[in-house]
Amino acid sequence: MIGGTDVVLEIGAGVRAADAILRAVRRHWPRCVYQNADDESAPFTPFEGDWPPQDVDREFFVYKDEEAARSWDADGATPENDNTMLYVIVPEKPADRTTVPTLTVVCGEPSGEVKAILDDIESSLKENGRTGNGASIASPGLGVCE
Repeated sequence: MIGGTDVVLEIGAGVRAADAILRAVRRHWPRCVYQNADDESAPFTPFEGDWPPQDVDREFFVYKDEEAARSWDADGATPENDNTMLYVIVPEKPADRTTVPTLTVVCGEPSGEVKAILDDIESSLKENGRTGNGASIASPGLGVCE
């Protein structure tokens, strides 16, 4: 289970959300490990190919590093690995063109290093300086695909 906080962020027009998120995370976690949410293989190796990966799903995990990926795989969420993984959910485009598109980043606690990453992600999702107000919502937990 993933507990913690859901952070909802607006996506600017024309922004490739997954690309923007992965680039922002990698600036803070250069040895991060990427995993599609439906991939059941163990994500123990930092992605060394073209960045970001070309086959990014709408739901994915980004671990701080190999150690964090192994910890989450073996133990799930623990106090020791809190804030070493982000779960990203990028919805399909809204049918109503007047609705501002948003995405959700699930994290342990939006503070410290993770807060800096979330701020960077939010900036990366803006269009021409347009602001997106991040709203935090407590999450009772989401299932992890293992």
